[in-house]
Formats: sequence, C-alpha cells, structure tokens
Amino acid sequence: MTWTYNQGIILSGLSGLYKFTGDEQLIIAAQKLIDSVIQSYLVPTNSGILVESCDPFRTCDQDQWGFKGIFFQHLGYFLEDVAETGNDALLNKYHQFIQINACAVWDIARQKDGKIGNWWDGPPREEIRRQVGVETHGSGIAAVLCAVKVGQLLGKADYPNVEAMNALEAVEISAGNIEKIRGMNLCIDKGKINFQRMRK
Repeated sequence: MTWTYNQGIILSGLSGLYKFTGDEQLIIAAQKLIDSVIQSYLVPTNSGILVESCDPFRTCDQDQWGFKGIFFQHLGYFLEDVAETGNDALLNKYHQFIQINACAVWDIARQKDGKIGNWWDGPPREEIRRQVGVETHGSGIAAVLCAVKVGQLLGKADYPNVEAMNALEAVEISAGNIEKIRGMNLCIDKGKINFQRMRK
C-alpha cells in the first residue's frame, strides 16, 4: 500500500539537498516521483484529484486524513526551493495539478458549514457522507496554500499573501469568510484544464 504523504516528504528532502549540492539528479528524481504519483492509482480518474485508497470507503483513520495535505505541503516546499534557482518550468508543469486539487477542496469536499471532508473527489458536498475532522480540514487547507504559493511564485498578482492565508489553519472556515477565500481566483480557469493531456 502506498500513501500520498510517503511521496511528499521525500520531495522537500530532495530539494533541500539540491540547494546545498547543486546536483541536478536530485531534481530529476523528484520530478519522476511527482509524475509517478500523478500517473498512479493515487490519482484514479481523469479529474486529476489526489485520493487515498481509503477515502471513498470512509475507512481512513485520523492519521490518514492528513496524508494528502502533507503531500501538498511538501510539494509546495519543493517548488519553492526550485523557484529560488530560477527554474519556472516545474512550477508551470505542476501548477494545473495543484490548482485542480485546491478547487476540488472548495467545490467538492467543503461542506455547507465550511468544514472540509476527507474525499476531495466524488459527489460534491453533502451528496455523500465524508469523514470530517481537524485533520481533514487541515489537509484541505494545505492544498489551497500550496496553490496560492505556486500562484505567487509564478507571479500571478491576484493571489493573496501566503502568510495571511496561514491563519486559516487556526480558525474554522465560516460562511461569512467563504467569499473572501473565493476571491483567491484559484478556480477561474479550471474549465480550460485538460488533465488527460497532462497524464500522457
């Protein structure tokens, strides 16, 4: 069994080593790892949404609820390190995948009360019962923060400040500030994304 976080924590380690050694093979290895995740059963449909094997069956435990968030948190660290070297190609390559998942958090997994469930794919909102807890909520916020970070690194002026967004991890997302979050413009271009093309 492969869990998403296993892949994620390696990414930030590889980019950290690259910053000190300059060994391009480390970045190549990280890119192969990300590509293998996108092409694996962890992304089971052409939607491009990352899924734990236990998500659809609501059998994940509280540790597993946070795994996807750990993956995106470390993917964000990796891409931030890579961007410091002036390599924008990888930012552009993975931006759509990251944005798809951030959109899924808000459009599919977010409940009416603003809490984020464990399964980002599948029927939207309350059409199916999702596991919900602090871990699932933090995991979803991590994907959104990753999308914001990469948007900023690509110079998208309409993305908010990541430090300001970090405060969302400490508070419950209420109906009153959902519209402020929507102002991040994360999902504006989602209709233009062709994930099938990305996977080839």
